[in-house]
Amino acid sequence: MLLSAIACCEGDIAFFAKRHDLDTRQWFFDDFKEWFHNPGDSRAYVLLGDPGVGKSVLAGVMAQRMRKAGHLAAAYFCRHNDDTRNDPRYLLGTVAHQLCDCITKYKEIIGGESGVKVLLSNSKLGVRELFTKLLQEPLSRCLPCKQRNVVIIDALDETEYKSREDFLDLIMQRFPLLPEWLVFFITSRPEDSVRLALKNYNPCVKICAGNSDQDNIYRQHEQDIQTFLKKRIDFSRLSATVEDISKKCNGLFLYAHYIVEELKLFVDSGKEFNQLSDLVPGDIDSFFRQNFQRVYDQVGQDIFKKLFGCAIVSRAPLPVSIIPYILTREKSTCDEQQVIDAISQFVVLRTSDQTLTFLHNLIPAWLTDKN
Repeated sequence: MLLSAIACCEGDIAFFAKRHDLDTRQWFFDDFKEWFHNPGDSRAYVLLGDPGVGKSVLAGVMAQRMRKAGHLAAAYFCRHNDDTRNDPRYLLGTVAHQLCDCITKYKEIIGGESGVKVLLSNSKLGVRELFTKLLQEPLSRCLPCKQRNVVIIDALDETEYKSREDFLDLIMQRFPLLPEWLVFFITSRPEDSVRLALKNYNPCVKICAGNSDQDNIYRQHEQDIQTFLKKRIDFSRLSATVEDISKKCNGLFLYAHYIVEELKLFVDSGKEFNQLSDLVPGDIDSFFRQNFQRVYDQVGQDIFKKLFGCAIVSRAPLPVSIIPYILTREKSTCDEQQVIDAISQFVVLRTSDQTLTFLHNLIPAWLTDKN
């Protein structure tokens, strides 16, 4: 295990928070704020939601807002394709490393970043032992914080199944042993292994289509999507209504994002259409199928399979340099910019480190779905 491998989630916070519309989600932030200032016996606020509803965006905004208010203890964004983001040891190491920045006494006891890395590299320590040495014992020796602080854990479902039991053990059994001034905000898809373990947390907010238990929450979520659409689309130039388009989204902010991009191009072109289905498919599955076919046709079978295949199996975001490498290897007539333009709907070019990553985890999941 590399000593230097402590996850840095600053890029995630900035990327996801940037995608938030300030006129949406106020109902959620109000609900969280009420809980945070009066959590009672609850140690965690859990947000369960279907893929594409915007959980990571909320986590990114929450991290920024809590940091600004002086209440952010740590933030950890899980990723299935990053070994420092799907291992419970690195969750503990990342939280400990960030706690050093906000609690001076804790930093002295643990020995700062070097002390955290030494404990992380000790393979003889299991996850529970590491929890005790990194968090429980050092924090018990610190004076209680005068204010409550939150640890944010986003996309718990992104952890690998072989490590998920350890993650859930930490959340359900270990974290409650920490001082009461430390609370948690956790997001996940409502997968059975996660949902059943977290269902008793209060509050446990669910943004899921067909969730009859919390109809009011889902209605507010759908209203947010309509607000998002109204701000970005001039409906006076369309025969379709915002209700027509929001129905196609089926609760997915991700599809709303794609629809906005498609409608902008249409409106700017000055063209007309007879049916909304002529412009945007009925659901995101059809949208993916239609637009991945377009990419396939533009770059060719070999480039399509090699590039997306590498992106799917890679244990970290791919360097942009892989594109010219694949083009040369496959003796393609495409140029690098042509490929970047073709895949831009699905892949984000991160200029900070010159890497490529999927716009949303739903995309590689769809590409690898046998159906």
